[in-house]
Amino acid sequence: MAYTCAEDVKPQEGRQTELFHMIANQEADFYMIGGSRFGGKSEVISMVDLLFAGDPKYRSIKFRRSYDEIMGANGLWEKAENQYGYFGAKANKSDKAWTFPSGAKSFYRHMFNEGDEESHRGKGYSAVIFDEINQFTWAQVKMLQTCLRSEASMDSFMIGTLNPSKDSWCMQFVDYYLDQDTGFPDPAKCGKVRHYLIVEGRPVFGPDEQFFIDNHYDLVNPVVNLKTGERNYVRPKRFVFYFFNIFDNEIGMKMNPTYISELNGLPEHERQTQLFGNWFADVPNISLFDRKFLRGLDPKYPSTIPKDAKCVRAWDKAYKEPSESYMYPDYSASVKMYRCKRGEYYIVGDYDDKIHDPVKDGQDIIYGRFRKNVGQRDEWMLQQAHLDGDECTVVIPKEGGAGVAEWEQLRTMFMDEGFKVVGADVGNKKGGKALRFAVFCSAAEQGAVHIMPDTFGNIATLNAFLAELEKFSPDDEGKWRSTATIKDDWVDVVSDSYIILNKVKIRHKFTGANTTSSASHDTKLHKHKKQIS
Repeated sequence: MAYTCAEDVKPQEGRQTELFHMIANQEADFYMIGGSRFGGKSEVISMVDLLFAGDPKYRSIKFRRSYDEIMGANGLWEKAENQYGYFGAKANKSDKAWTFPSGAKSFYRHMFNEGDEESHRGKGYSAVIFDEINQFTWAQVKMLQTCLRSEASMDSFMIGTLNPSKDSWCMQFVDYYLDQDTGFPDPAKCGKVRHYLIVEGRPVFGPDEQFFIDNHYDLVNPVVNLKTGERNYVRPKRFVFYFFNIFDNEIGMKMNPTYISELNGLPEHERQTQLFGNWFADVPNISLFDRKFLRGLDPKYPSTIPKDAKCVRAWDKAYKEPSESYMYPDYSASVKMYRCKRGEYYIVGDYDDKIHDPVKDGQDIIYGRFRKNVGQRDEWMLQQAHLDGDECTVVIPKEGGAGVAEWEQLRTMFMDEGFKVVGADVGNKKGGKALRFAVFCSAAEQGAVHIMPDTFGNIATLNAFLAELEKFSPDDEGKWRSTATIKDDWVDVVSDSYIILNKVKIRHKFTGANTTSSASHDTKLHKHKKQIS
């Protein structure tokens, strides 16, 4: 933004000014500024230092992932050059810092790798500001929150700008402020301050301070004298989310009147997020699977498992519980599947209702998957086997290398209890996960797979199971990577169950040959197979 005098350096009328007043009045400890591109977010965070630049002890630090994002064209350093000179600030480009006449300082740093945050341990800042905070990890952000202390005559605070991304860790802060039907920010909620504490590595929100006094007394009344046991009340943190979009940046729009057409020309899901700020917009689904493939899902036409069907329960093993350093580990998950003599398959839950992750008030229990360390995991796997009975074969991934020892240990554990165990070859074939799942999807698309909805414990579990299968969308080479919110554990167990029951041996690169009938050559599944061949 071009300025001609100090009076020009101010937020634009509307939401920018509202947020600026909140920061000036110290109404929150953590601010997230989300919205579409070109909403003026970076311009505003550069102005924040000007609110406190008269305090000689004020120290701020601004982060981007890379050095070039700070120093490049229209980056944070250039924005500072456009603003701070009107207020007598001097730049030290080699140290990436600005010093104001009072002695207040503003530093600029990049933090590309996990662990780079450790270089700030022990330091204290009046303001920690992340531009594109969703590009950093929650562990990095939490560590920098411990640096929010200084000698300035104001309360230290954190700001993070971000663009919509429903798979980001930021959703745990932002979700409340969204219209749950549309994914757009709810104007009635944006700007509302919420109280929170970090409990076991995650933010816990409450309607008021009394909530934390009643439910987290020790955290808001910490011991301040070890000899006497004296406690002092420390209020919970305050968080607020504000939303800017391109229409809040009138000056920028006048300077770049055609830029909106660039955003309008993006693919639909990108246009929804980057122009309109929709947090729920999805990349077009090129999933191999559609729940409509399954028979038995419609309650009008339920399926019945024939008495001659044989049964397996396949497992996908994980190893960790959620922790501060690893908040979203994979799940240990299972599914039961039958195959009858007609060559049809039946997906069943039949989960032990005592086996599930902890849930918060108001949340639905999701059965059939959990995140536990190895000892508890093995106990629960055995507990589920006893519920299934010895007529159900246990299927365990059979990995190579160091995984062989664990396979042998698990096999022995189940066999000692009287269960039959078989191994599912995992392999490291390129695109192998997609290849195995595609064989199952082909059978489902041809009407050979049923599902028994009433065996999943509740509708939330059934929907979570089906949604995971539908969200599995590998790229053109069959590559796929799970994320914090999109997993593939049930995808693996469905594939392994089908392959073991059908005794399918996969030897060649996935070409789509012989995996679908000629009548289905025009389906999205067949087209995807052609893409990744």
